[in-house]
Amino acid sequence: MQLHDDMTLRVTALPADAQWAPSPLAGVERRMLDRSGGEVARATSIVRYAPGARFDRHVHKLWQFTAGDTAPLRLDTRAGEWRQGLVPGLTVLPLHSHDGIDTALVRWAPHTRFQPHTHPGGEEILVLQGVFSDEWGHYPQGSWLRSPRWSQHAPFTEAEGALILVKVGHLGVTFLAP
Repeated sequence: MQLHDDMTLRVTALPADAQWAPSPLAGVERRMLDRSGGEVARATSIVRYAPGARFDRHVHKLWQFTAGDTAPLRLDTRAGEWRQGLVPGLTVLPLHSHDGIDTALVRWAPHTRFQPHTHPGGEEILVLQGVFSDEWGHYPQGSWLRSPRWSQHAPFTEAEGALILVKVGHLGVTFLAP
């Protein structure tokens, strides 16, 4: 299966356009955001569980990890240490960093503006709360954006503020393949 697999293109997936597909187990659905391959793939998905639904223990062989980045990681984000961001109104909870690839939660206070900047290794954003914006549009909770290597934008929030999950530095990197 191929979905948004051209990493040189900017992609936006809004919640109003979401298509949920059943997974192999009852009560678990997936919203596929990008995919290159079958069940063993380079894939980005959001997974939704019905009350009481669960997956049995299983192994993923996804292609998003670089060599040496294979250690399991579990974090309690409620107990994490938030840090001051690069501009007033931003706080950051780093989640994972390996070989120039960084993942974090970023809380945007209402009416926060970040300077125009470039992402040499690309950027992916999932809006968890509020509305995240840039010069290309406004992205409510549930929106996913992927911007290619060397992309630029000037993000901001308005009255709602936002909480985003952001990953940078990973597009154009050679990943492990099964």
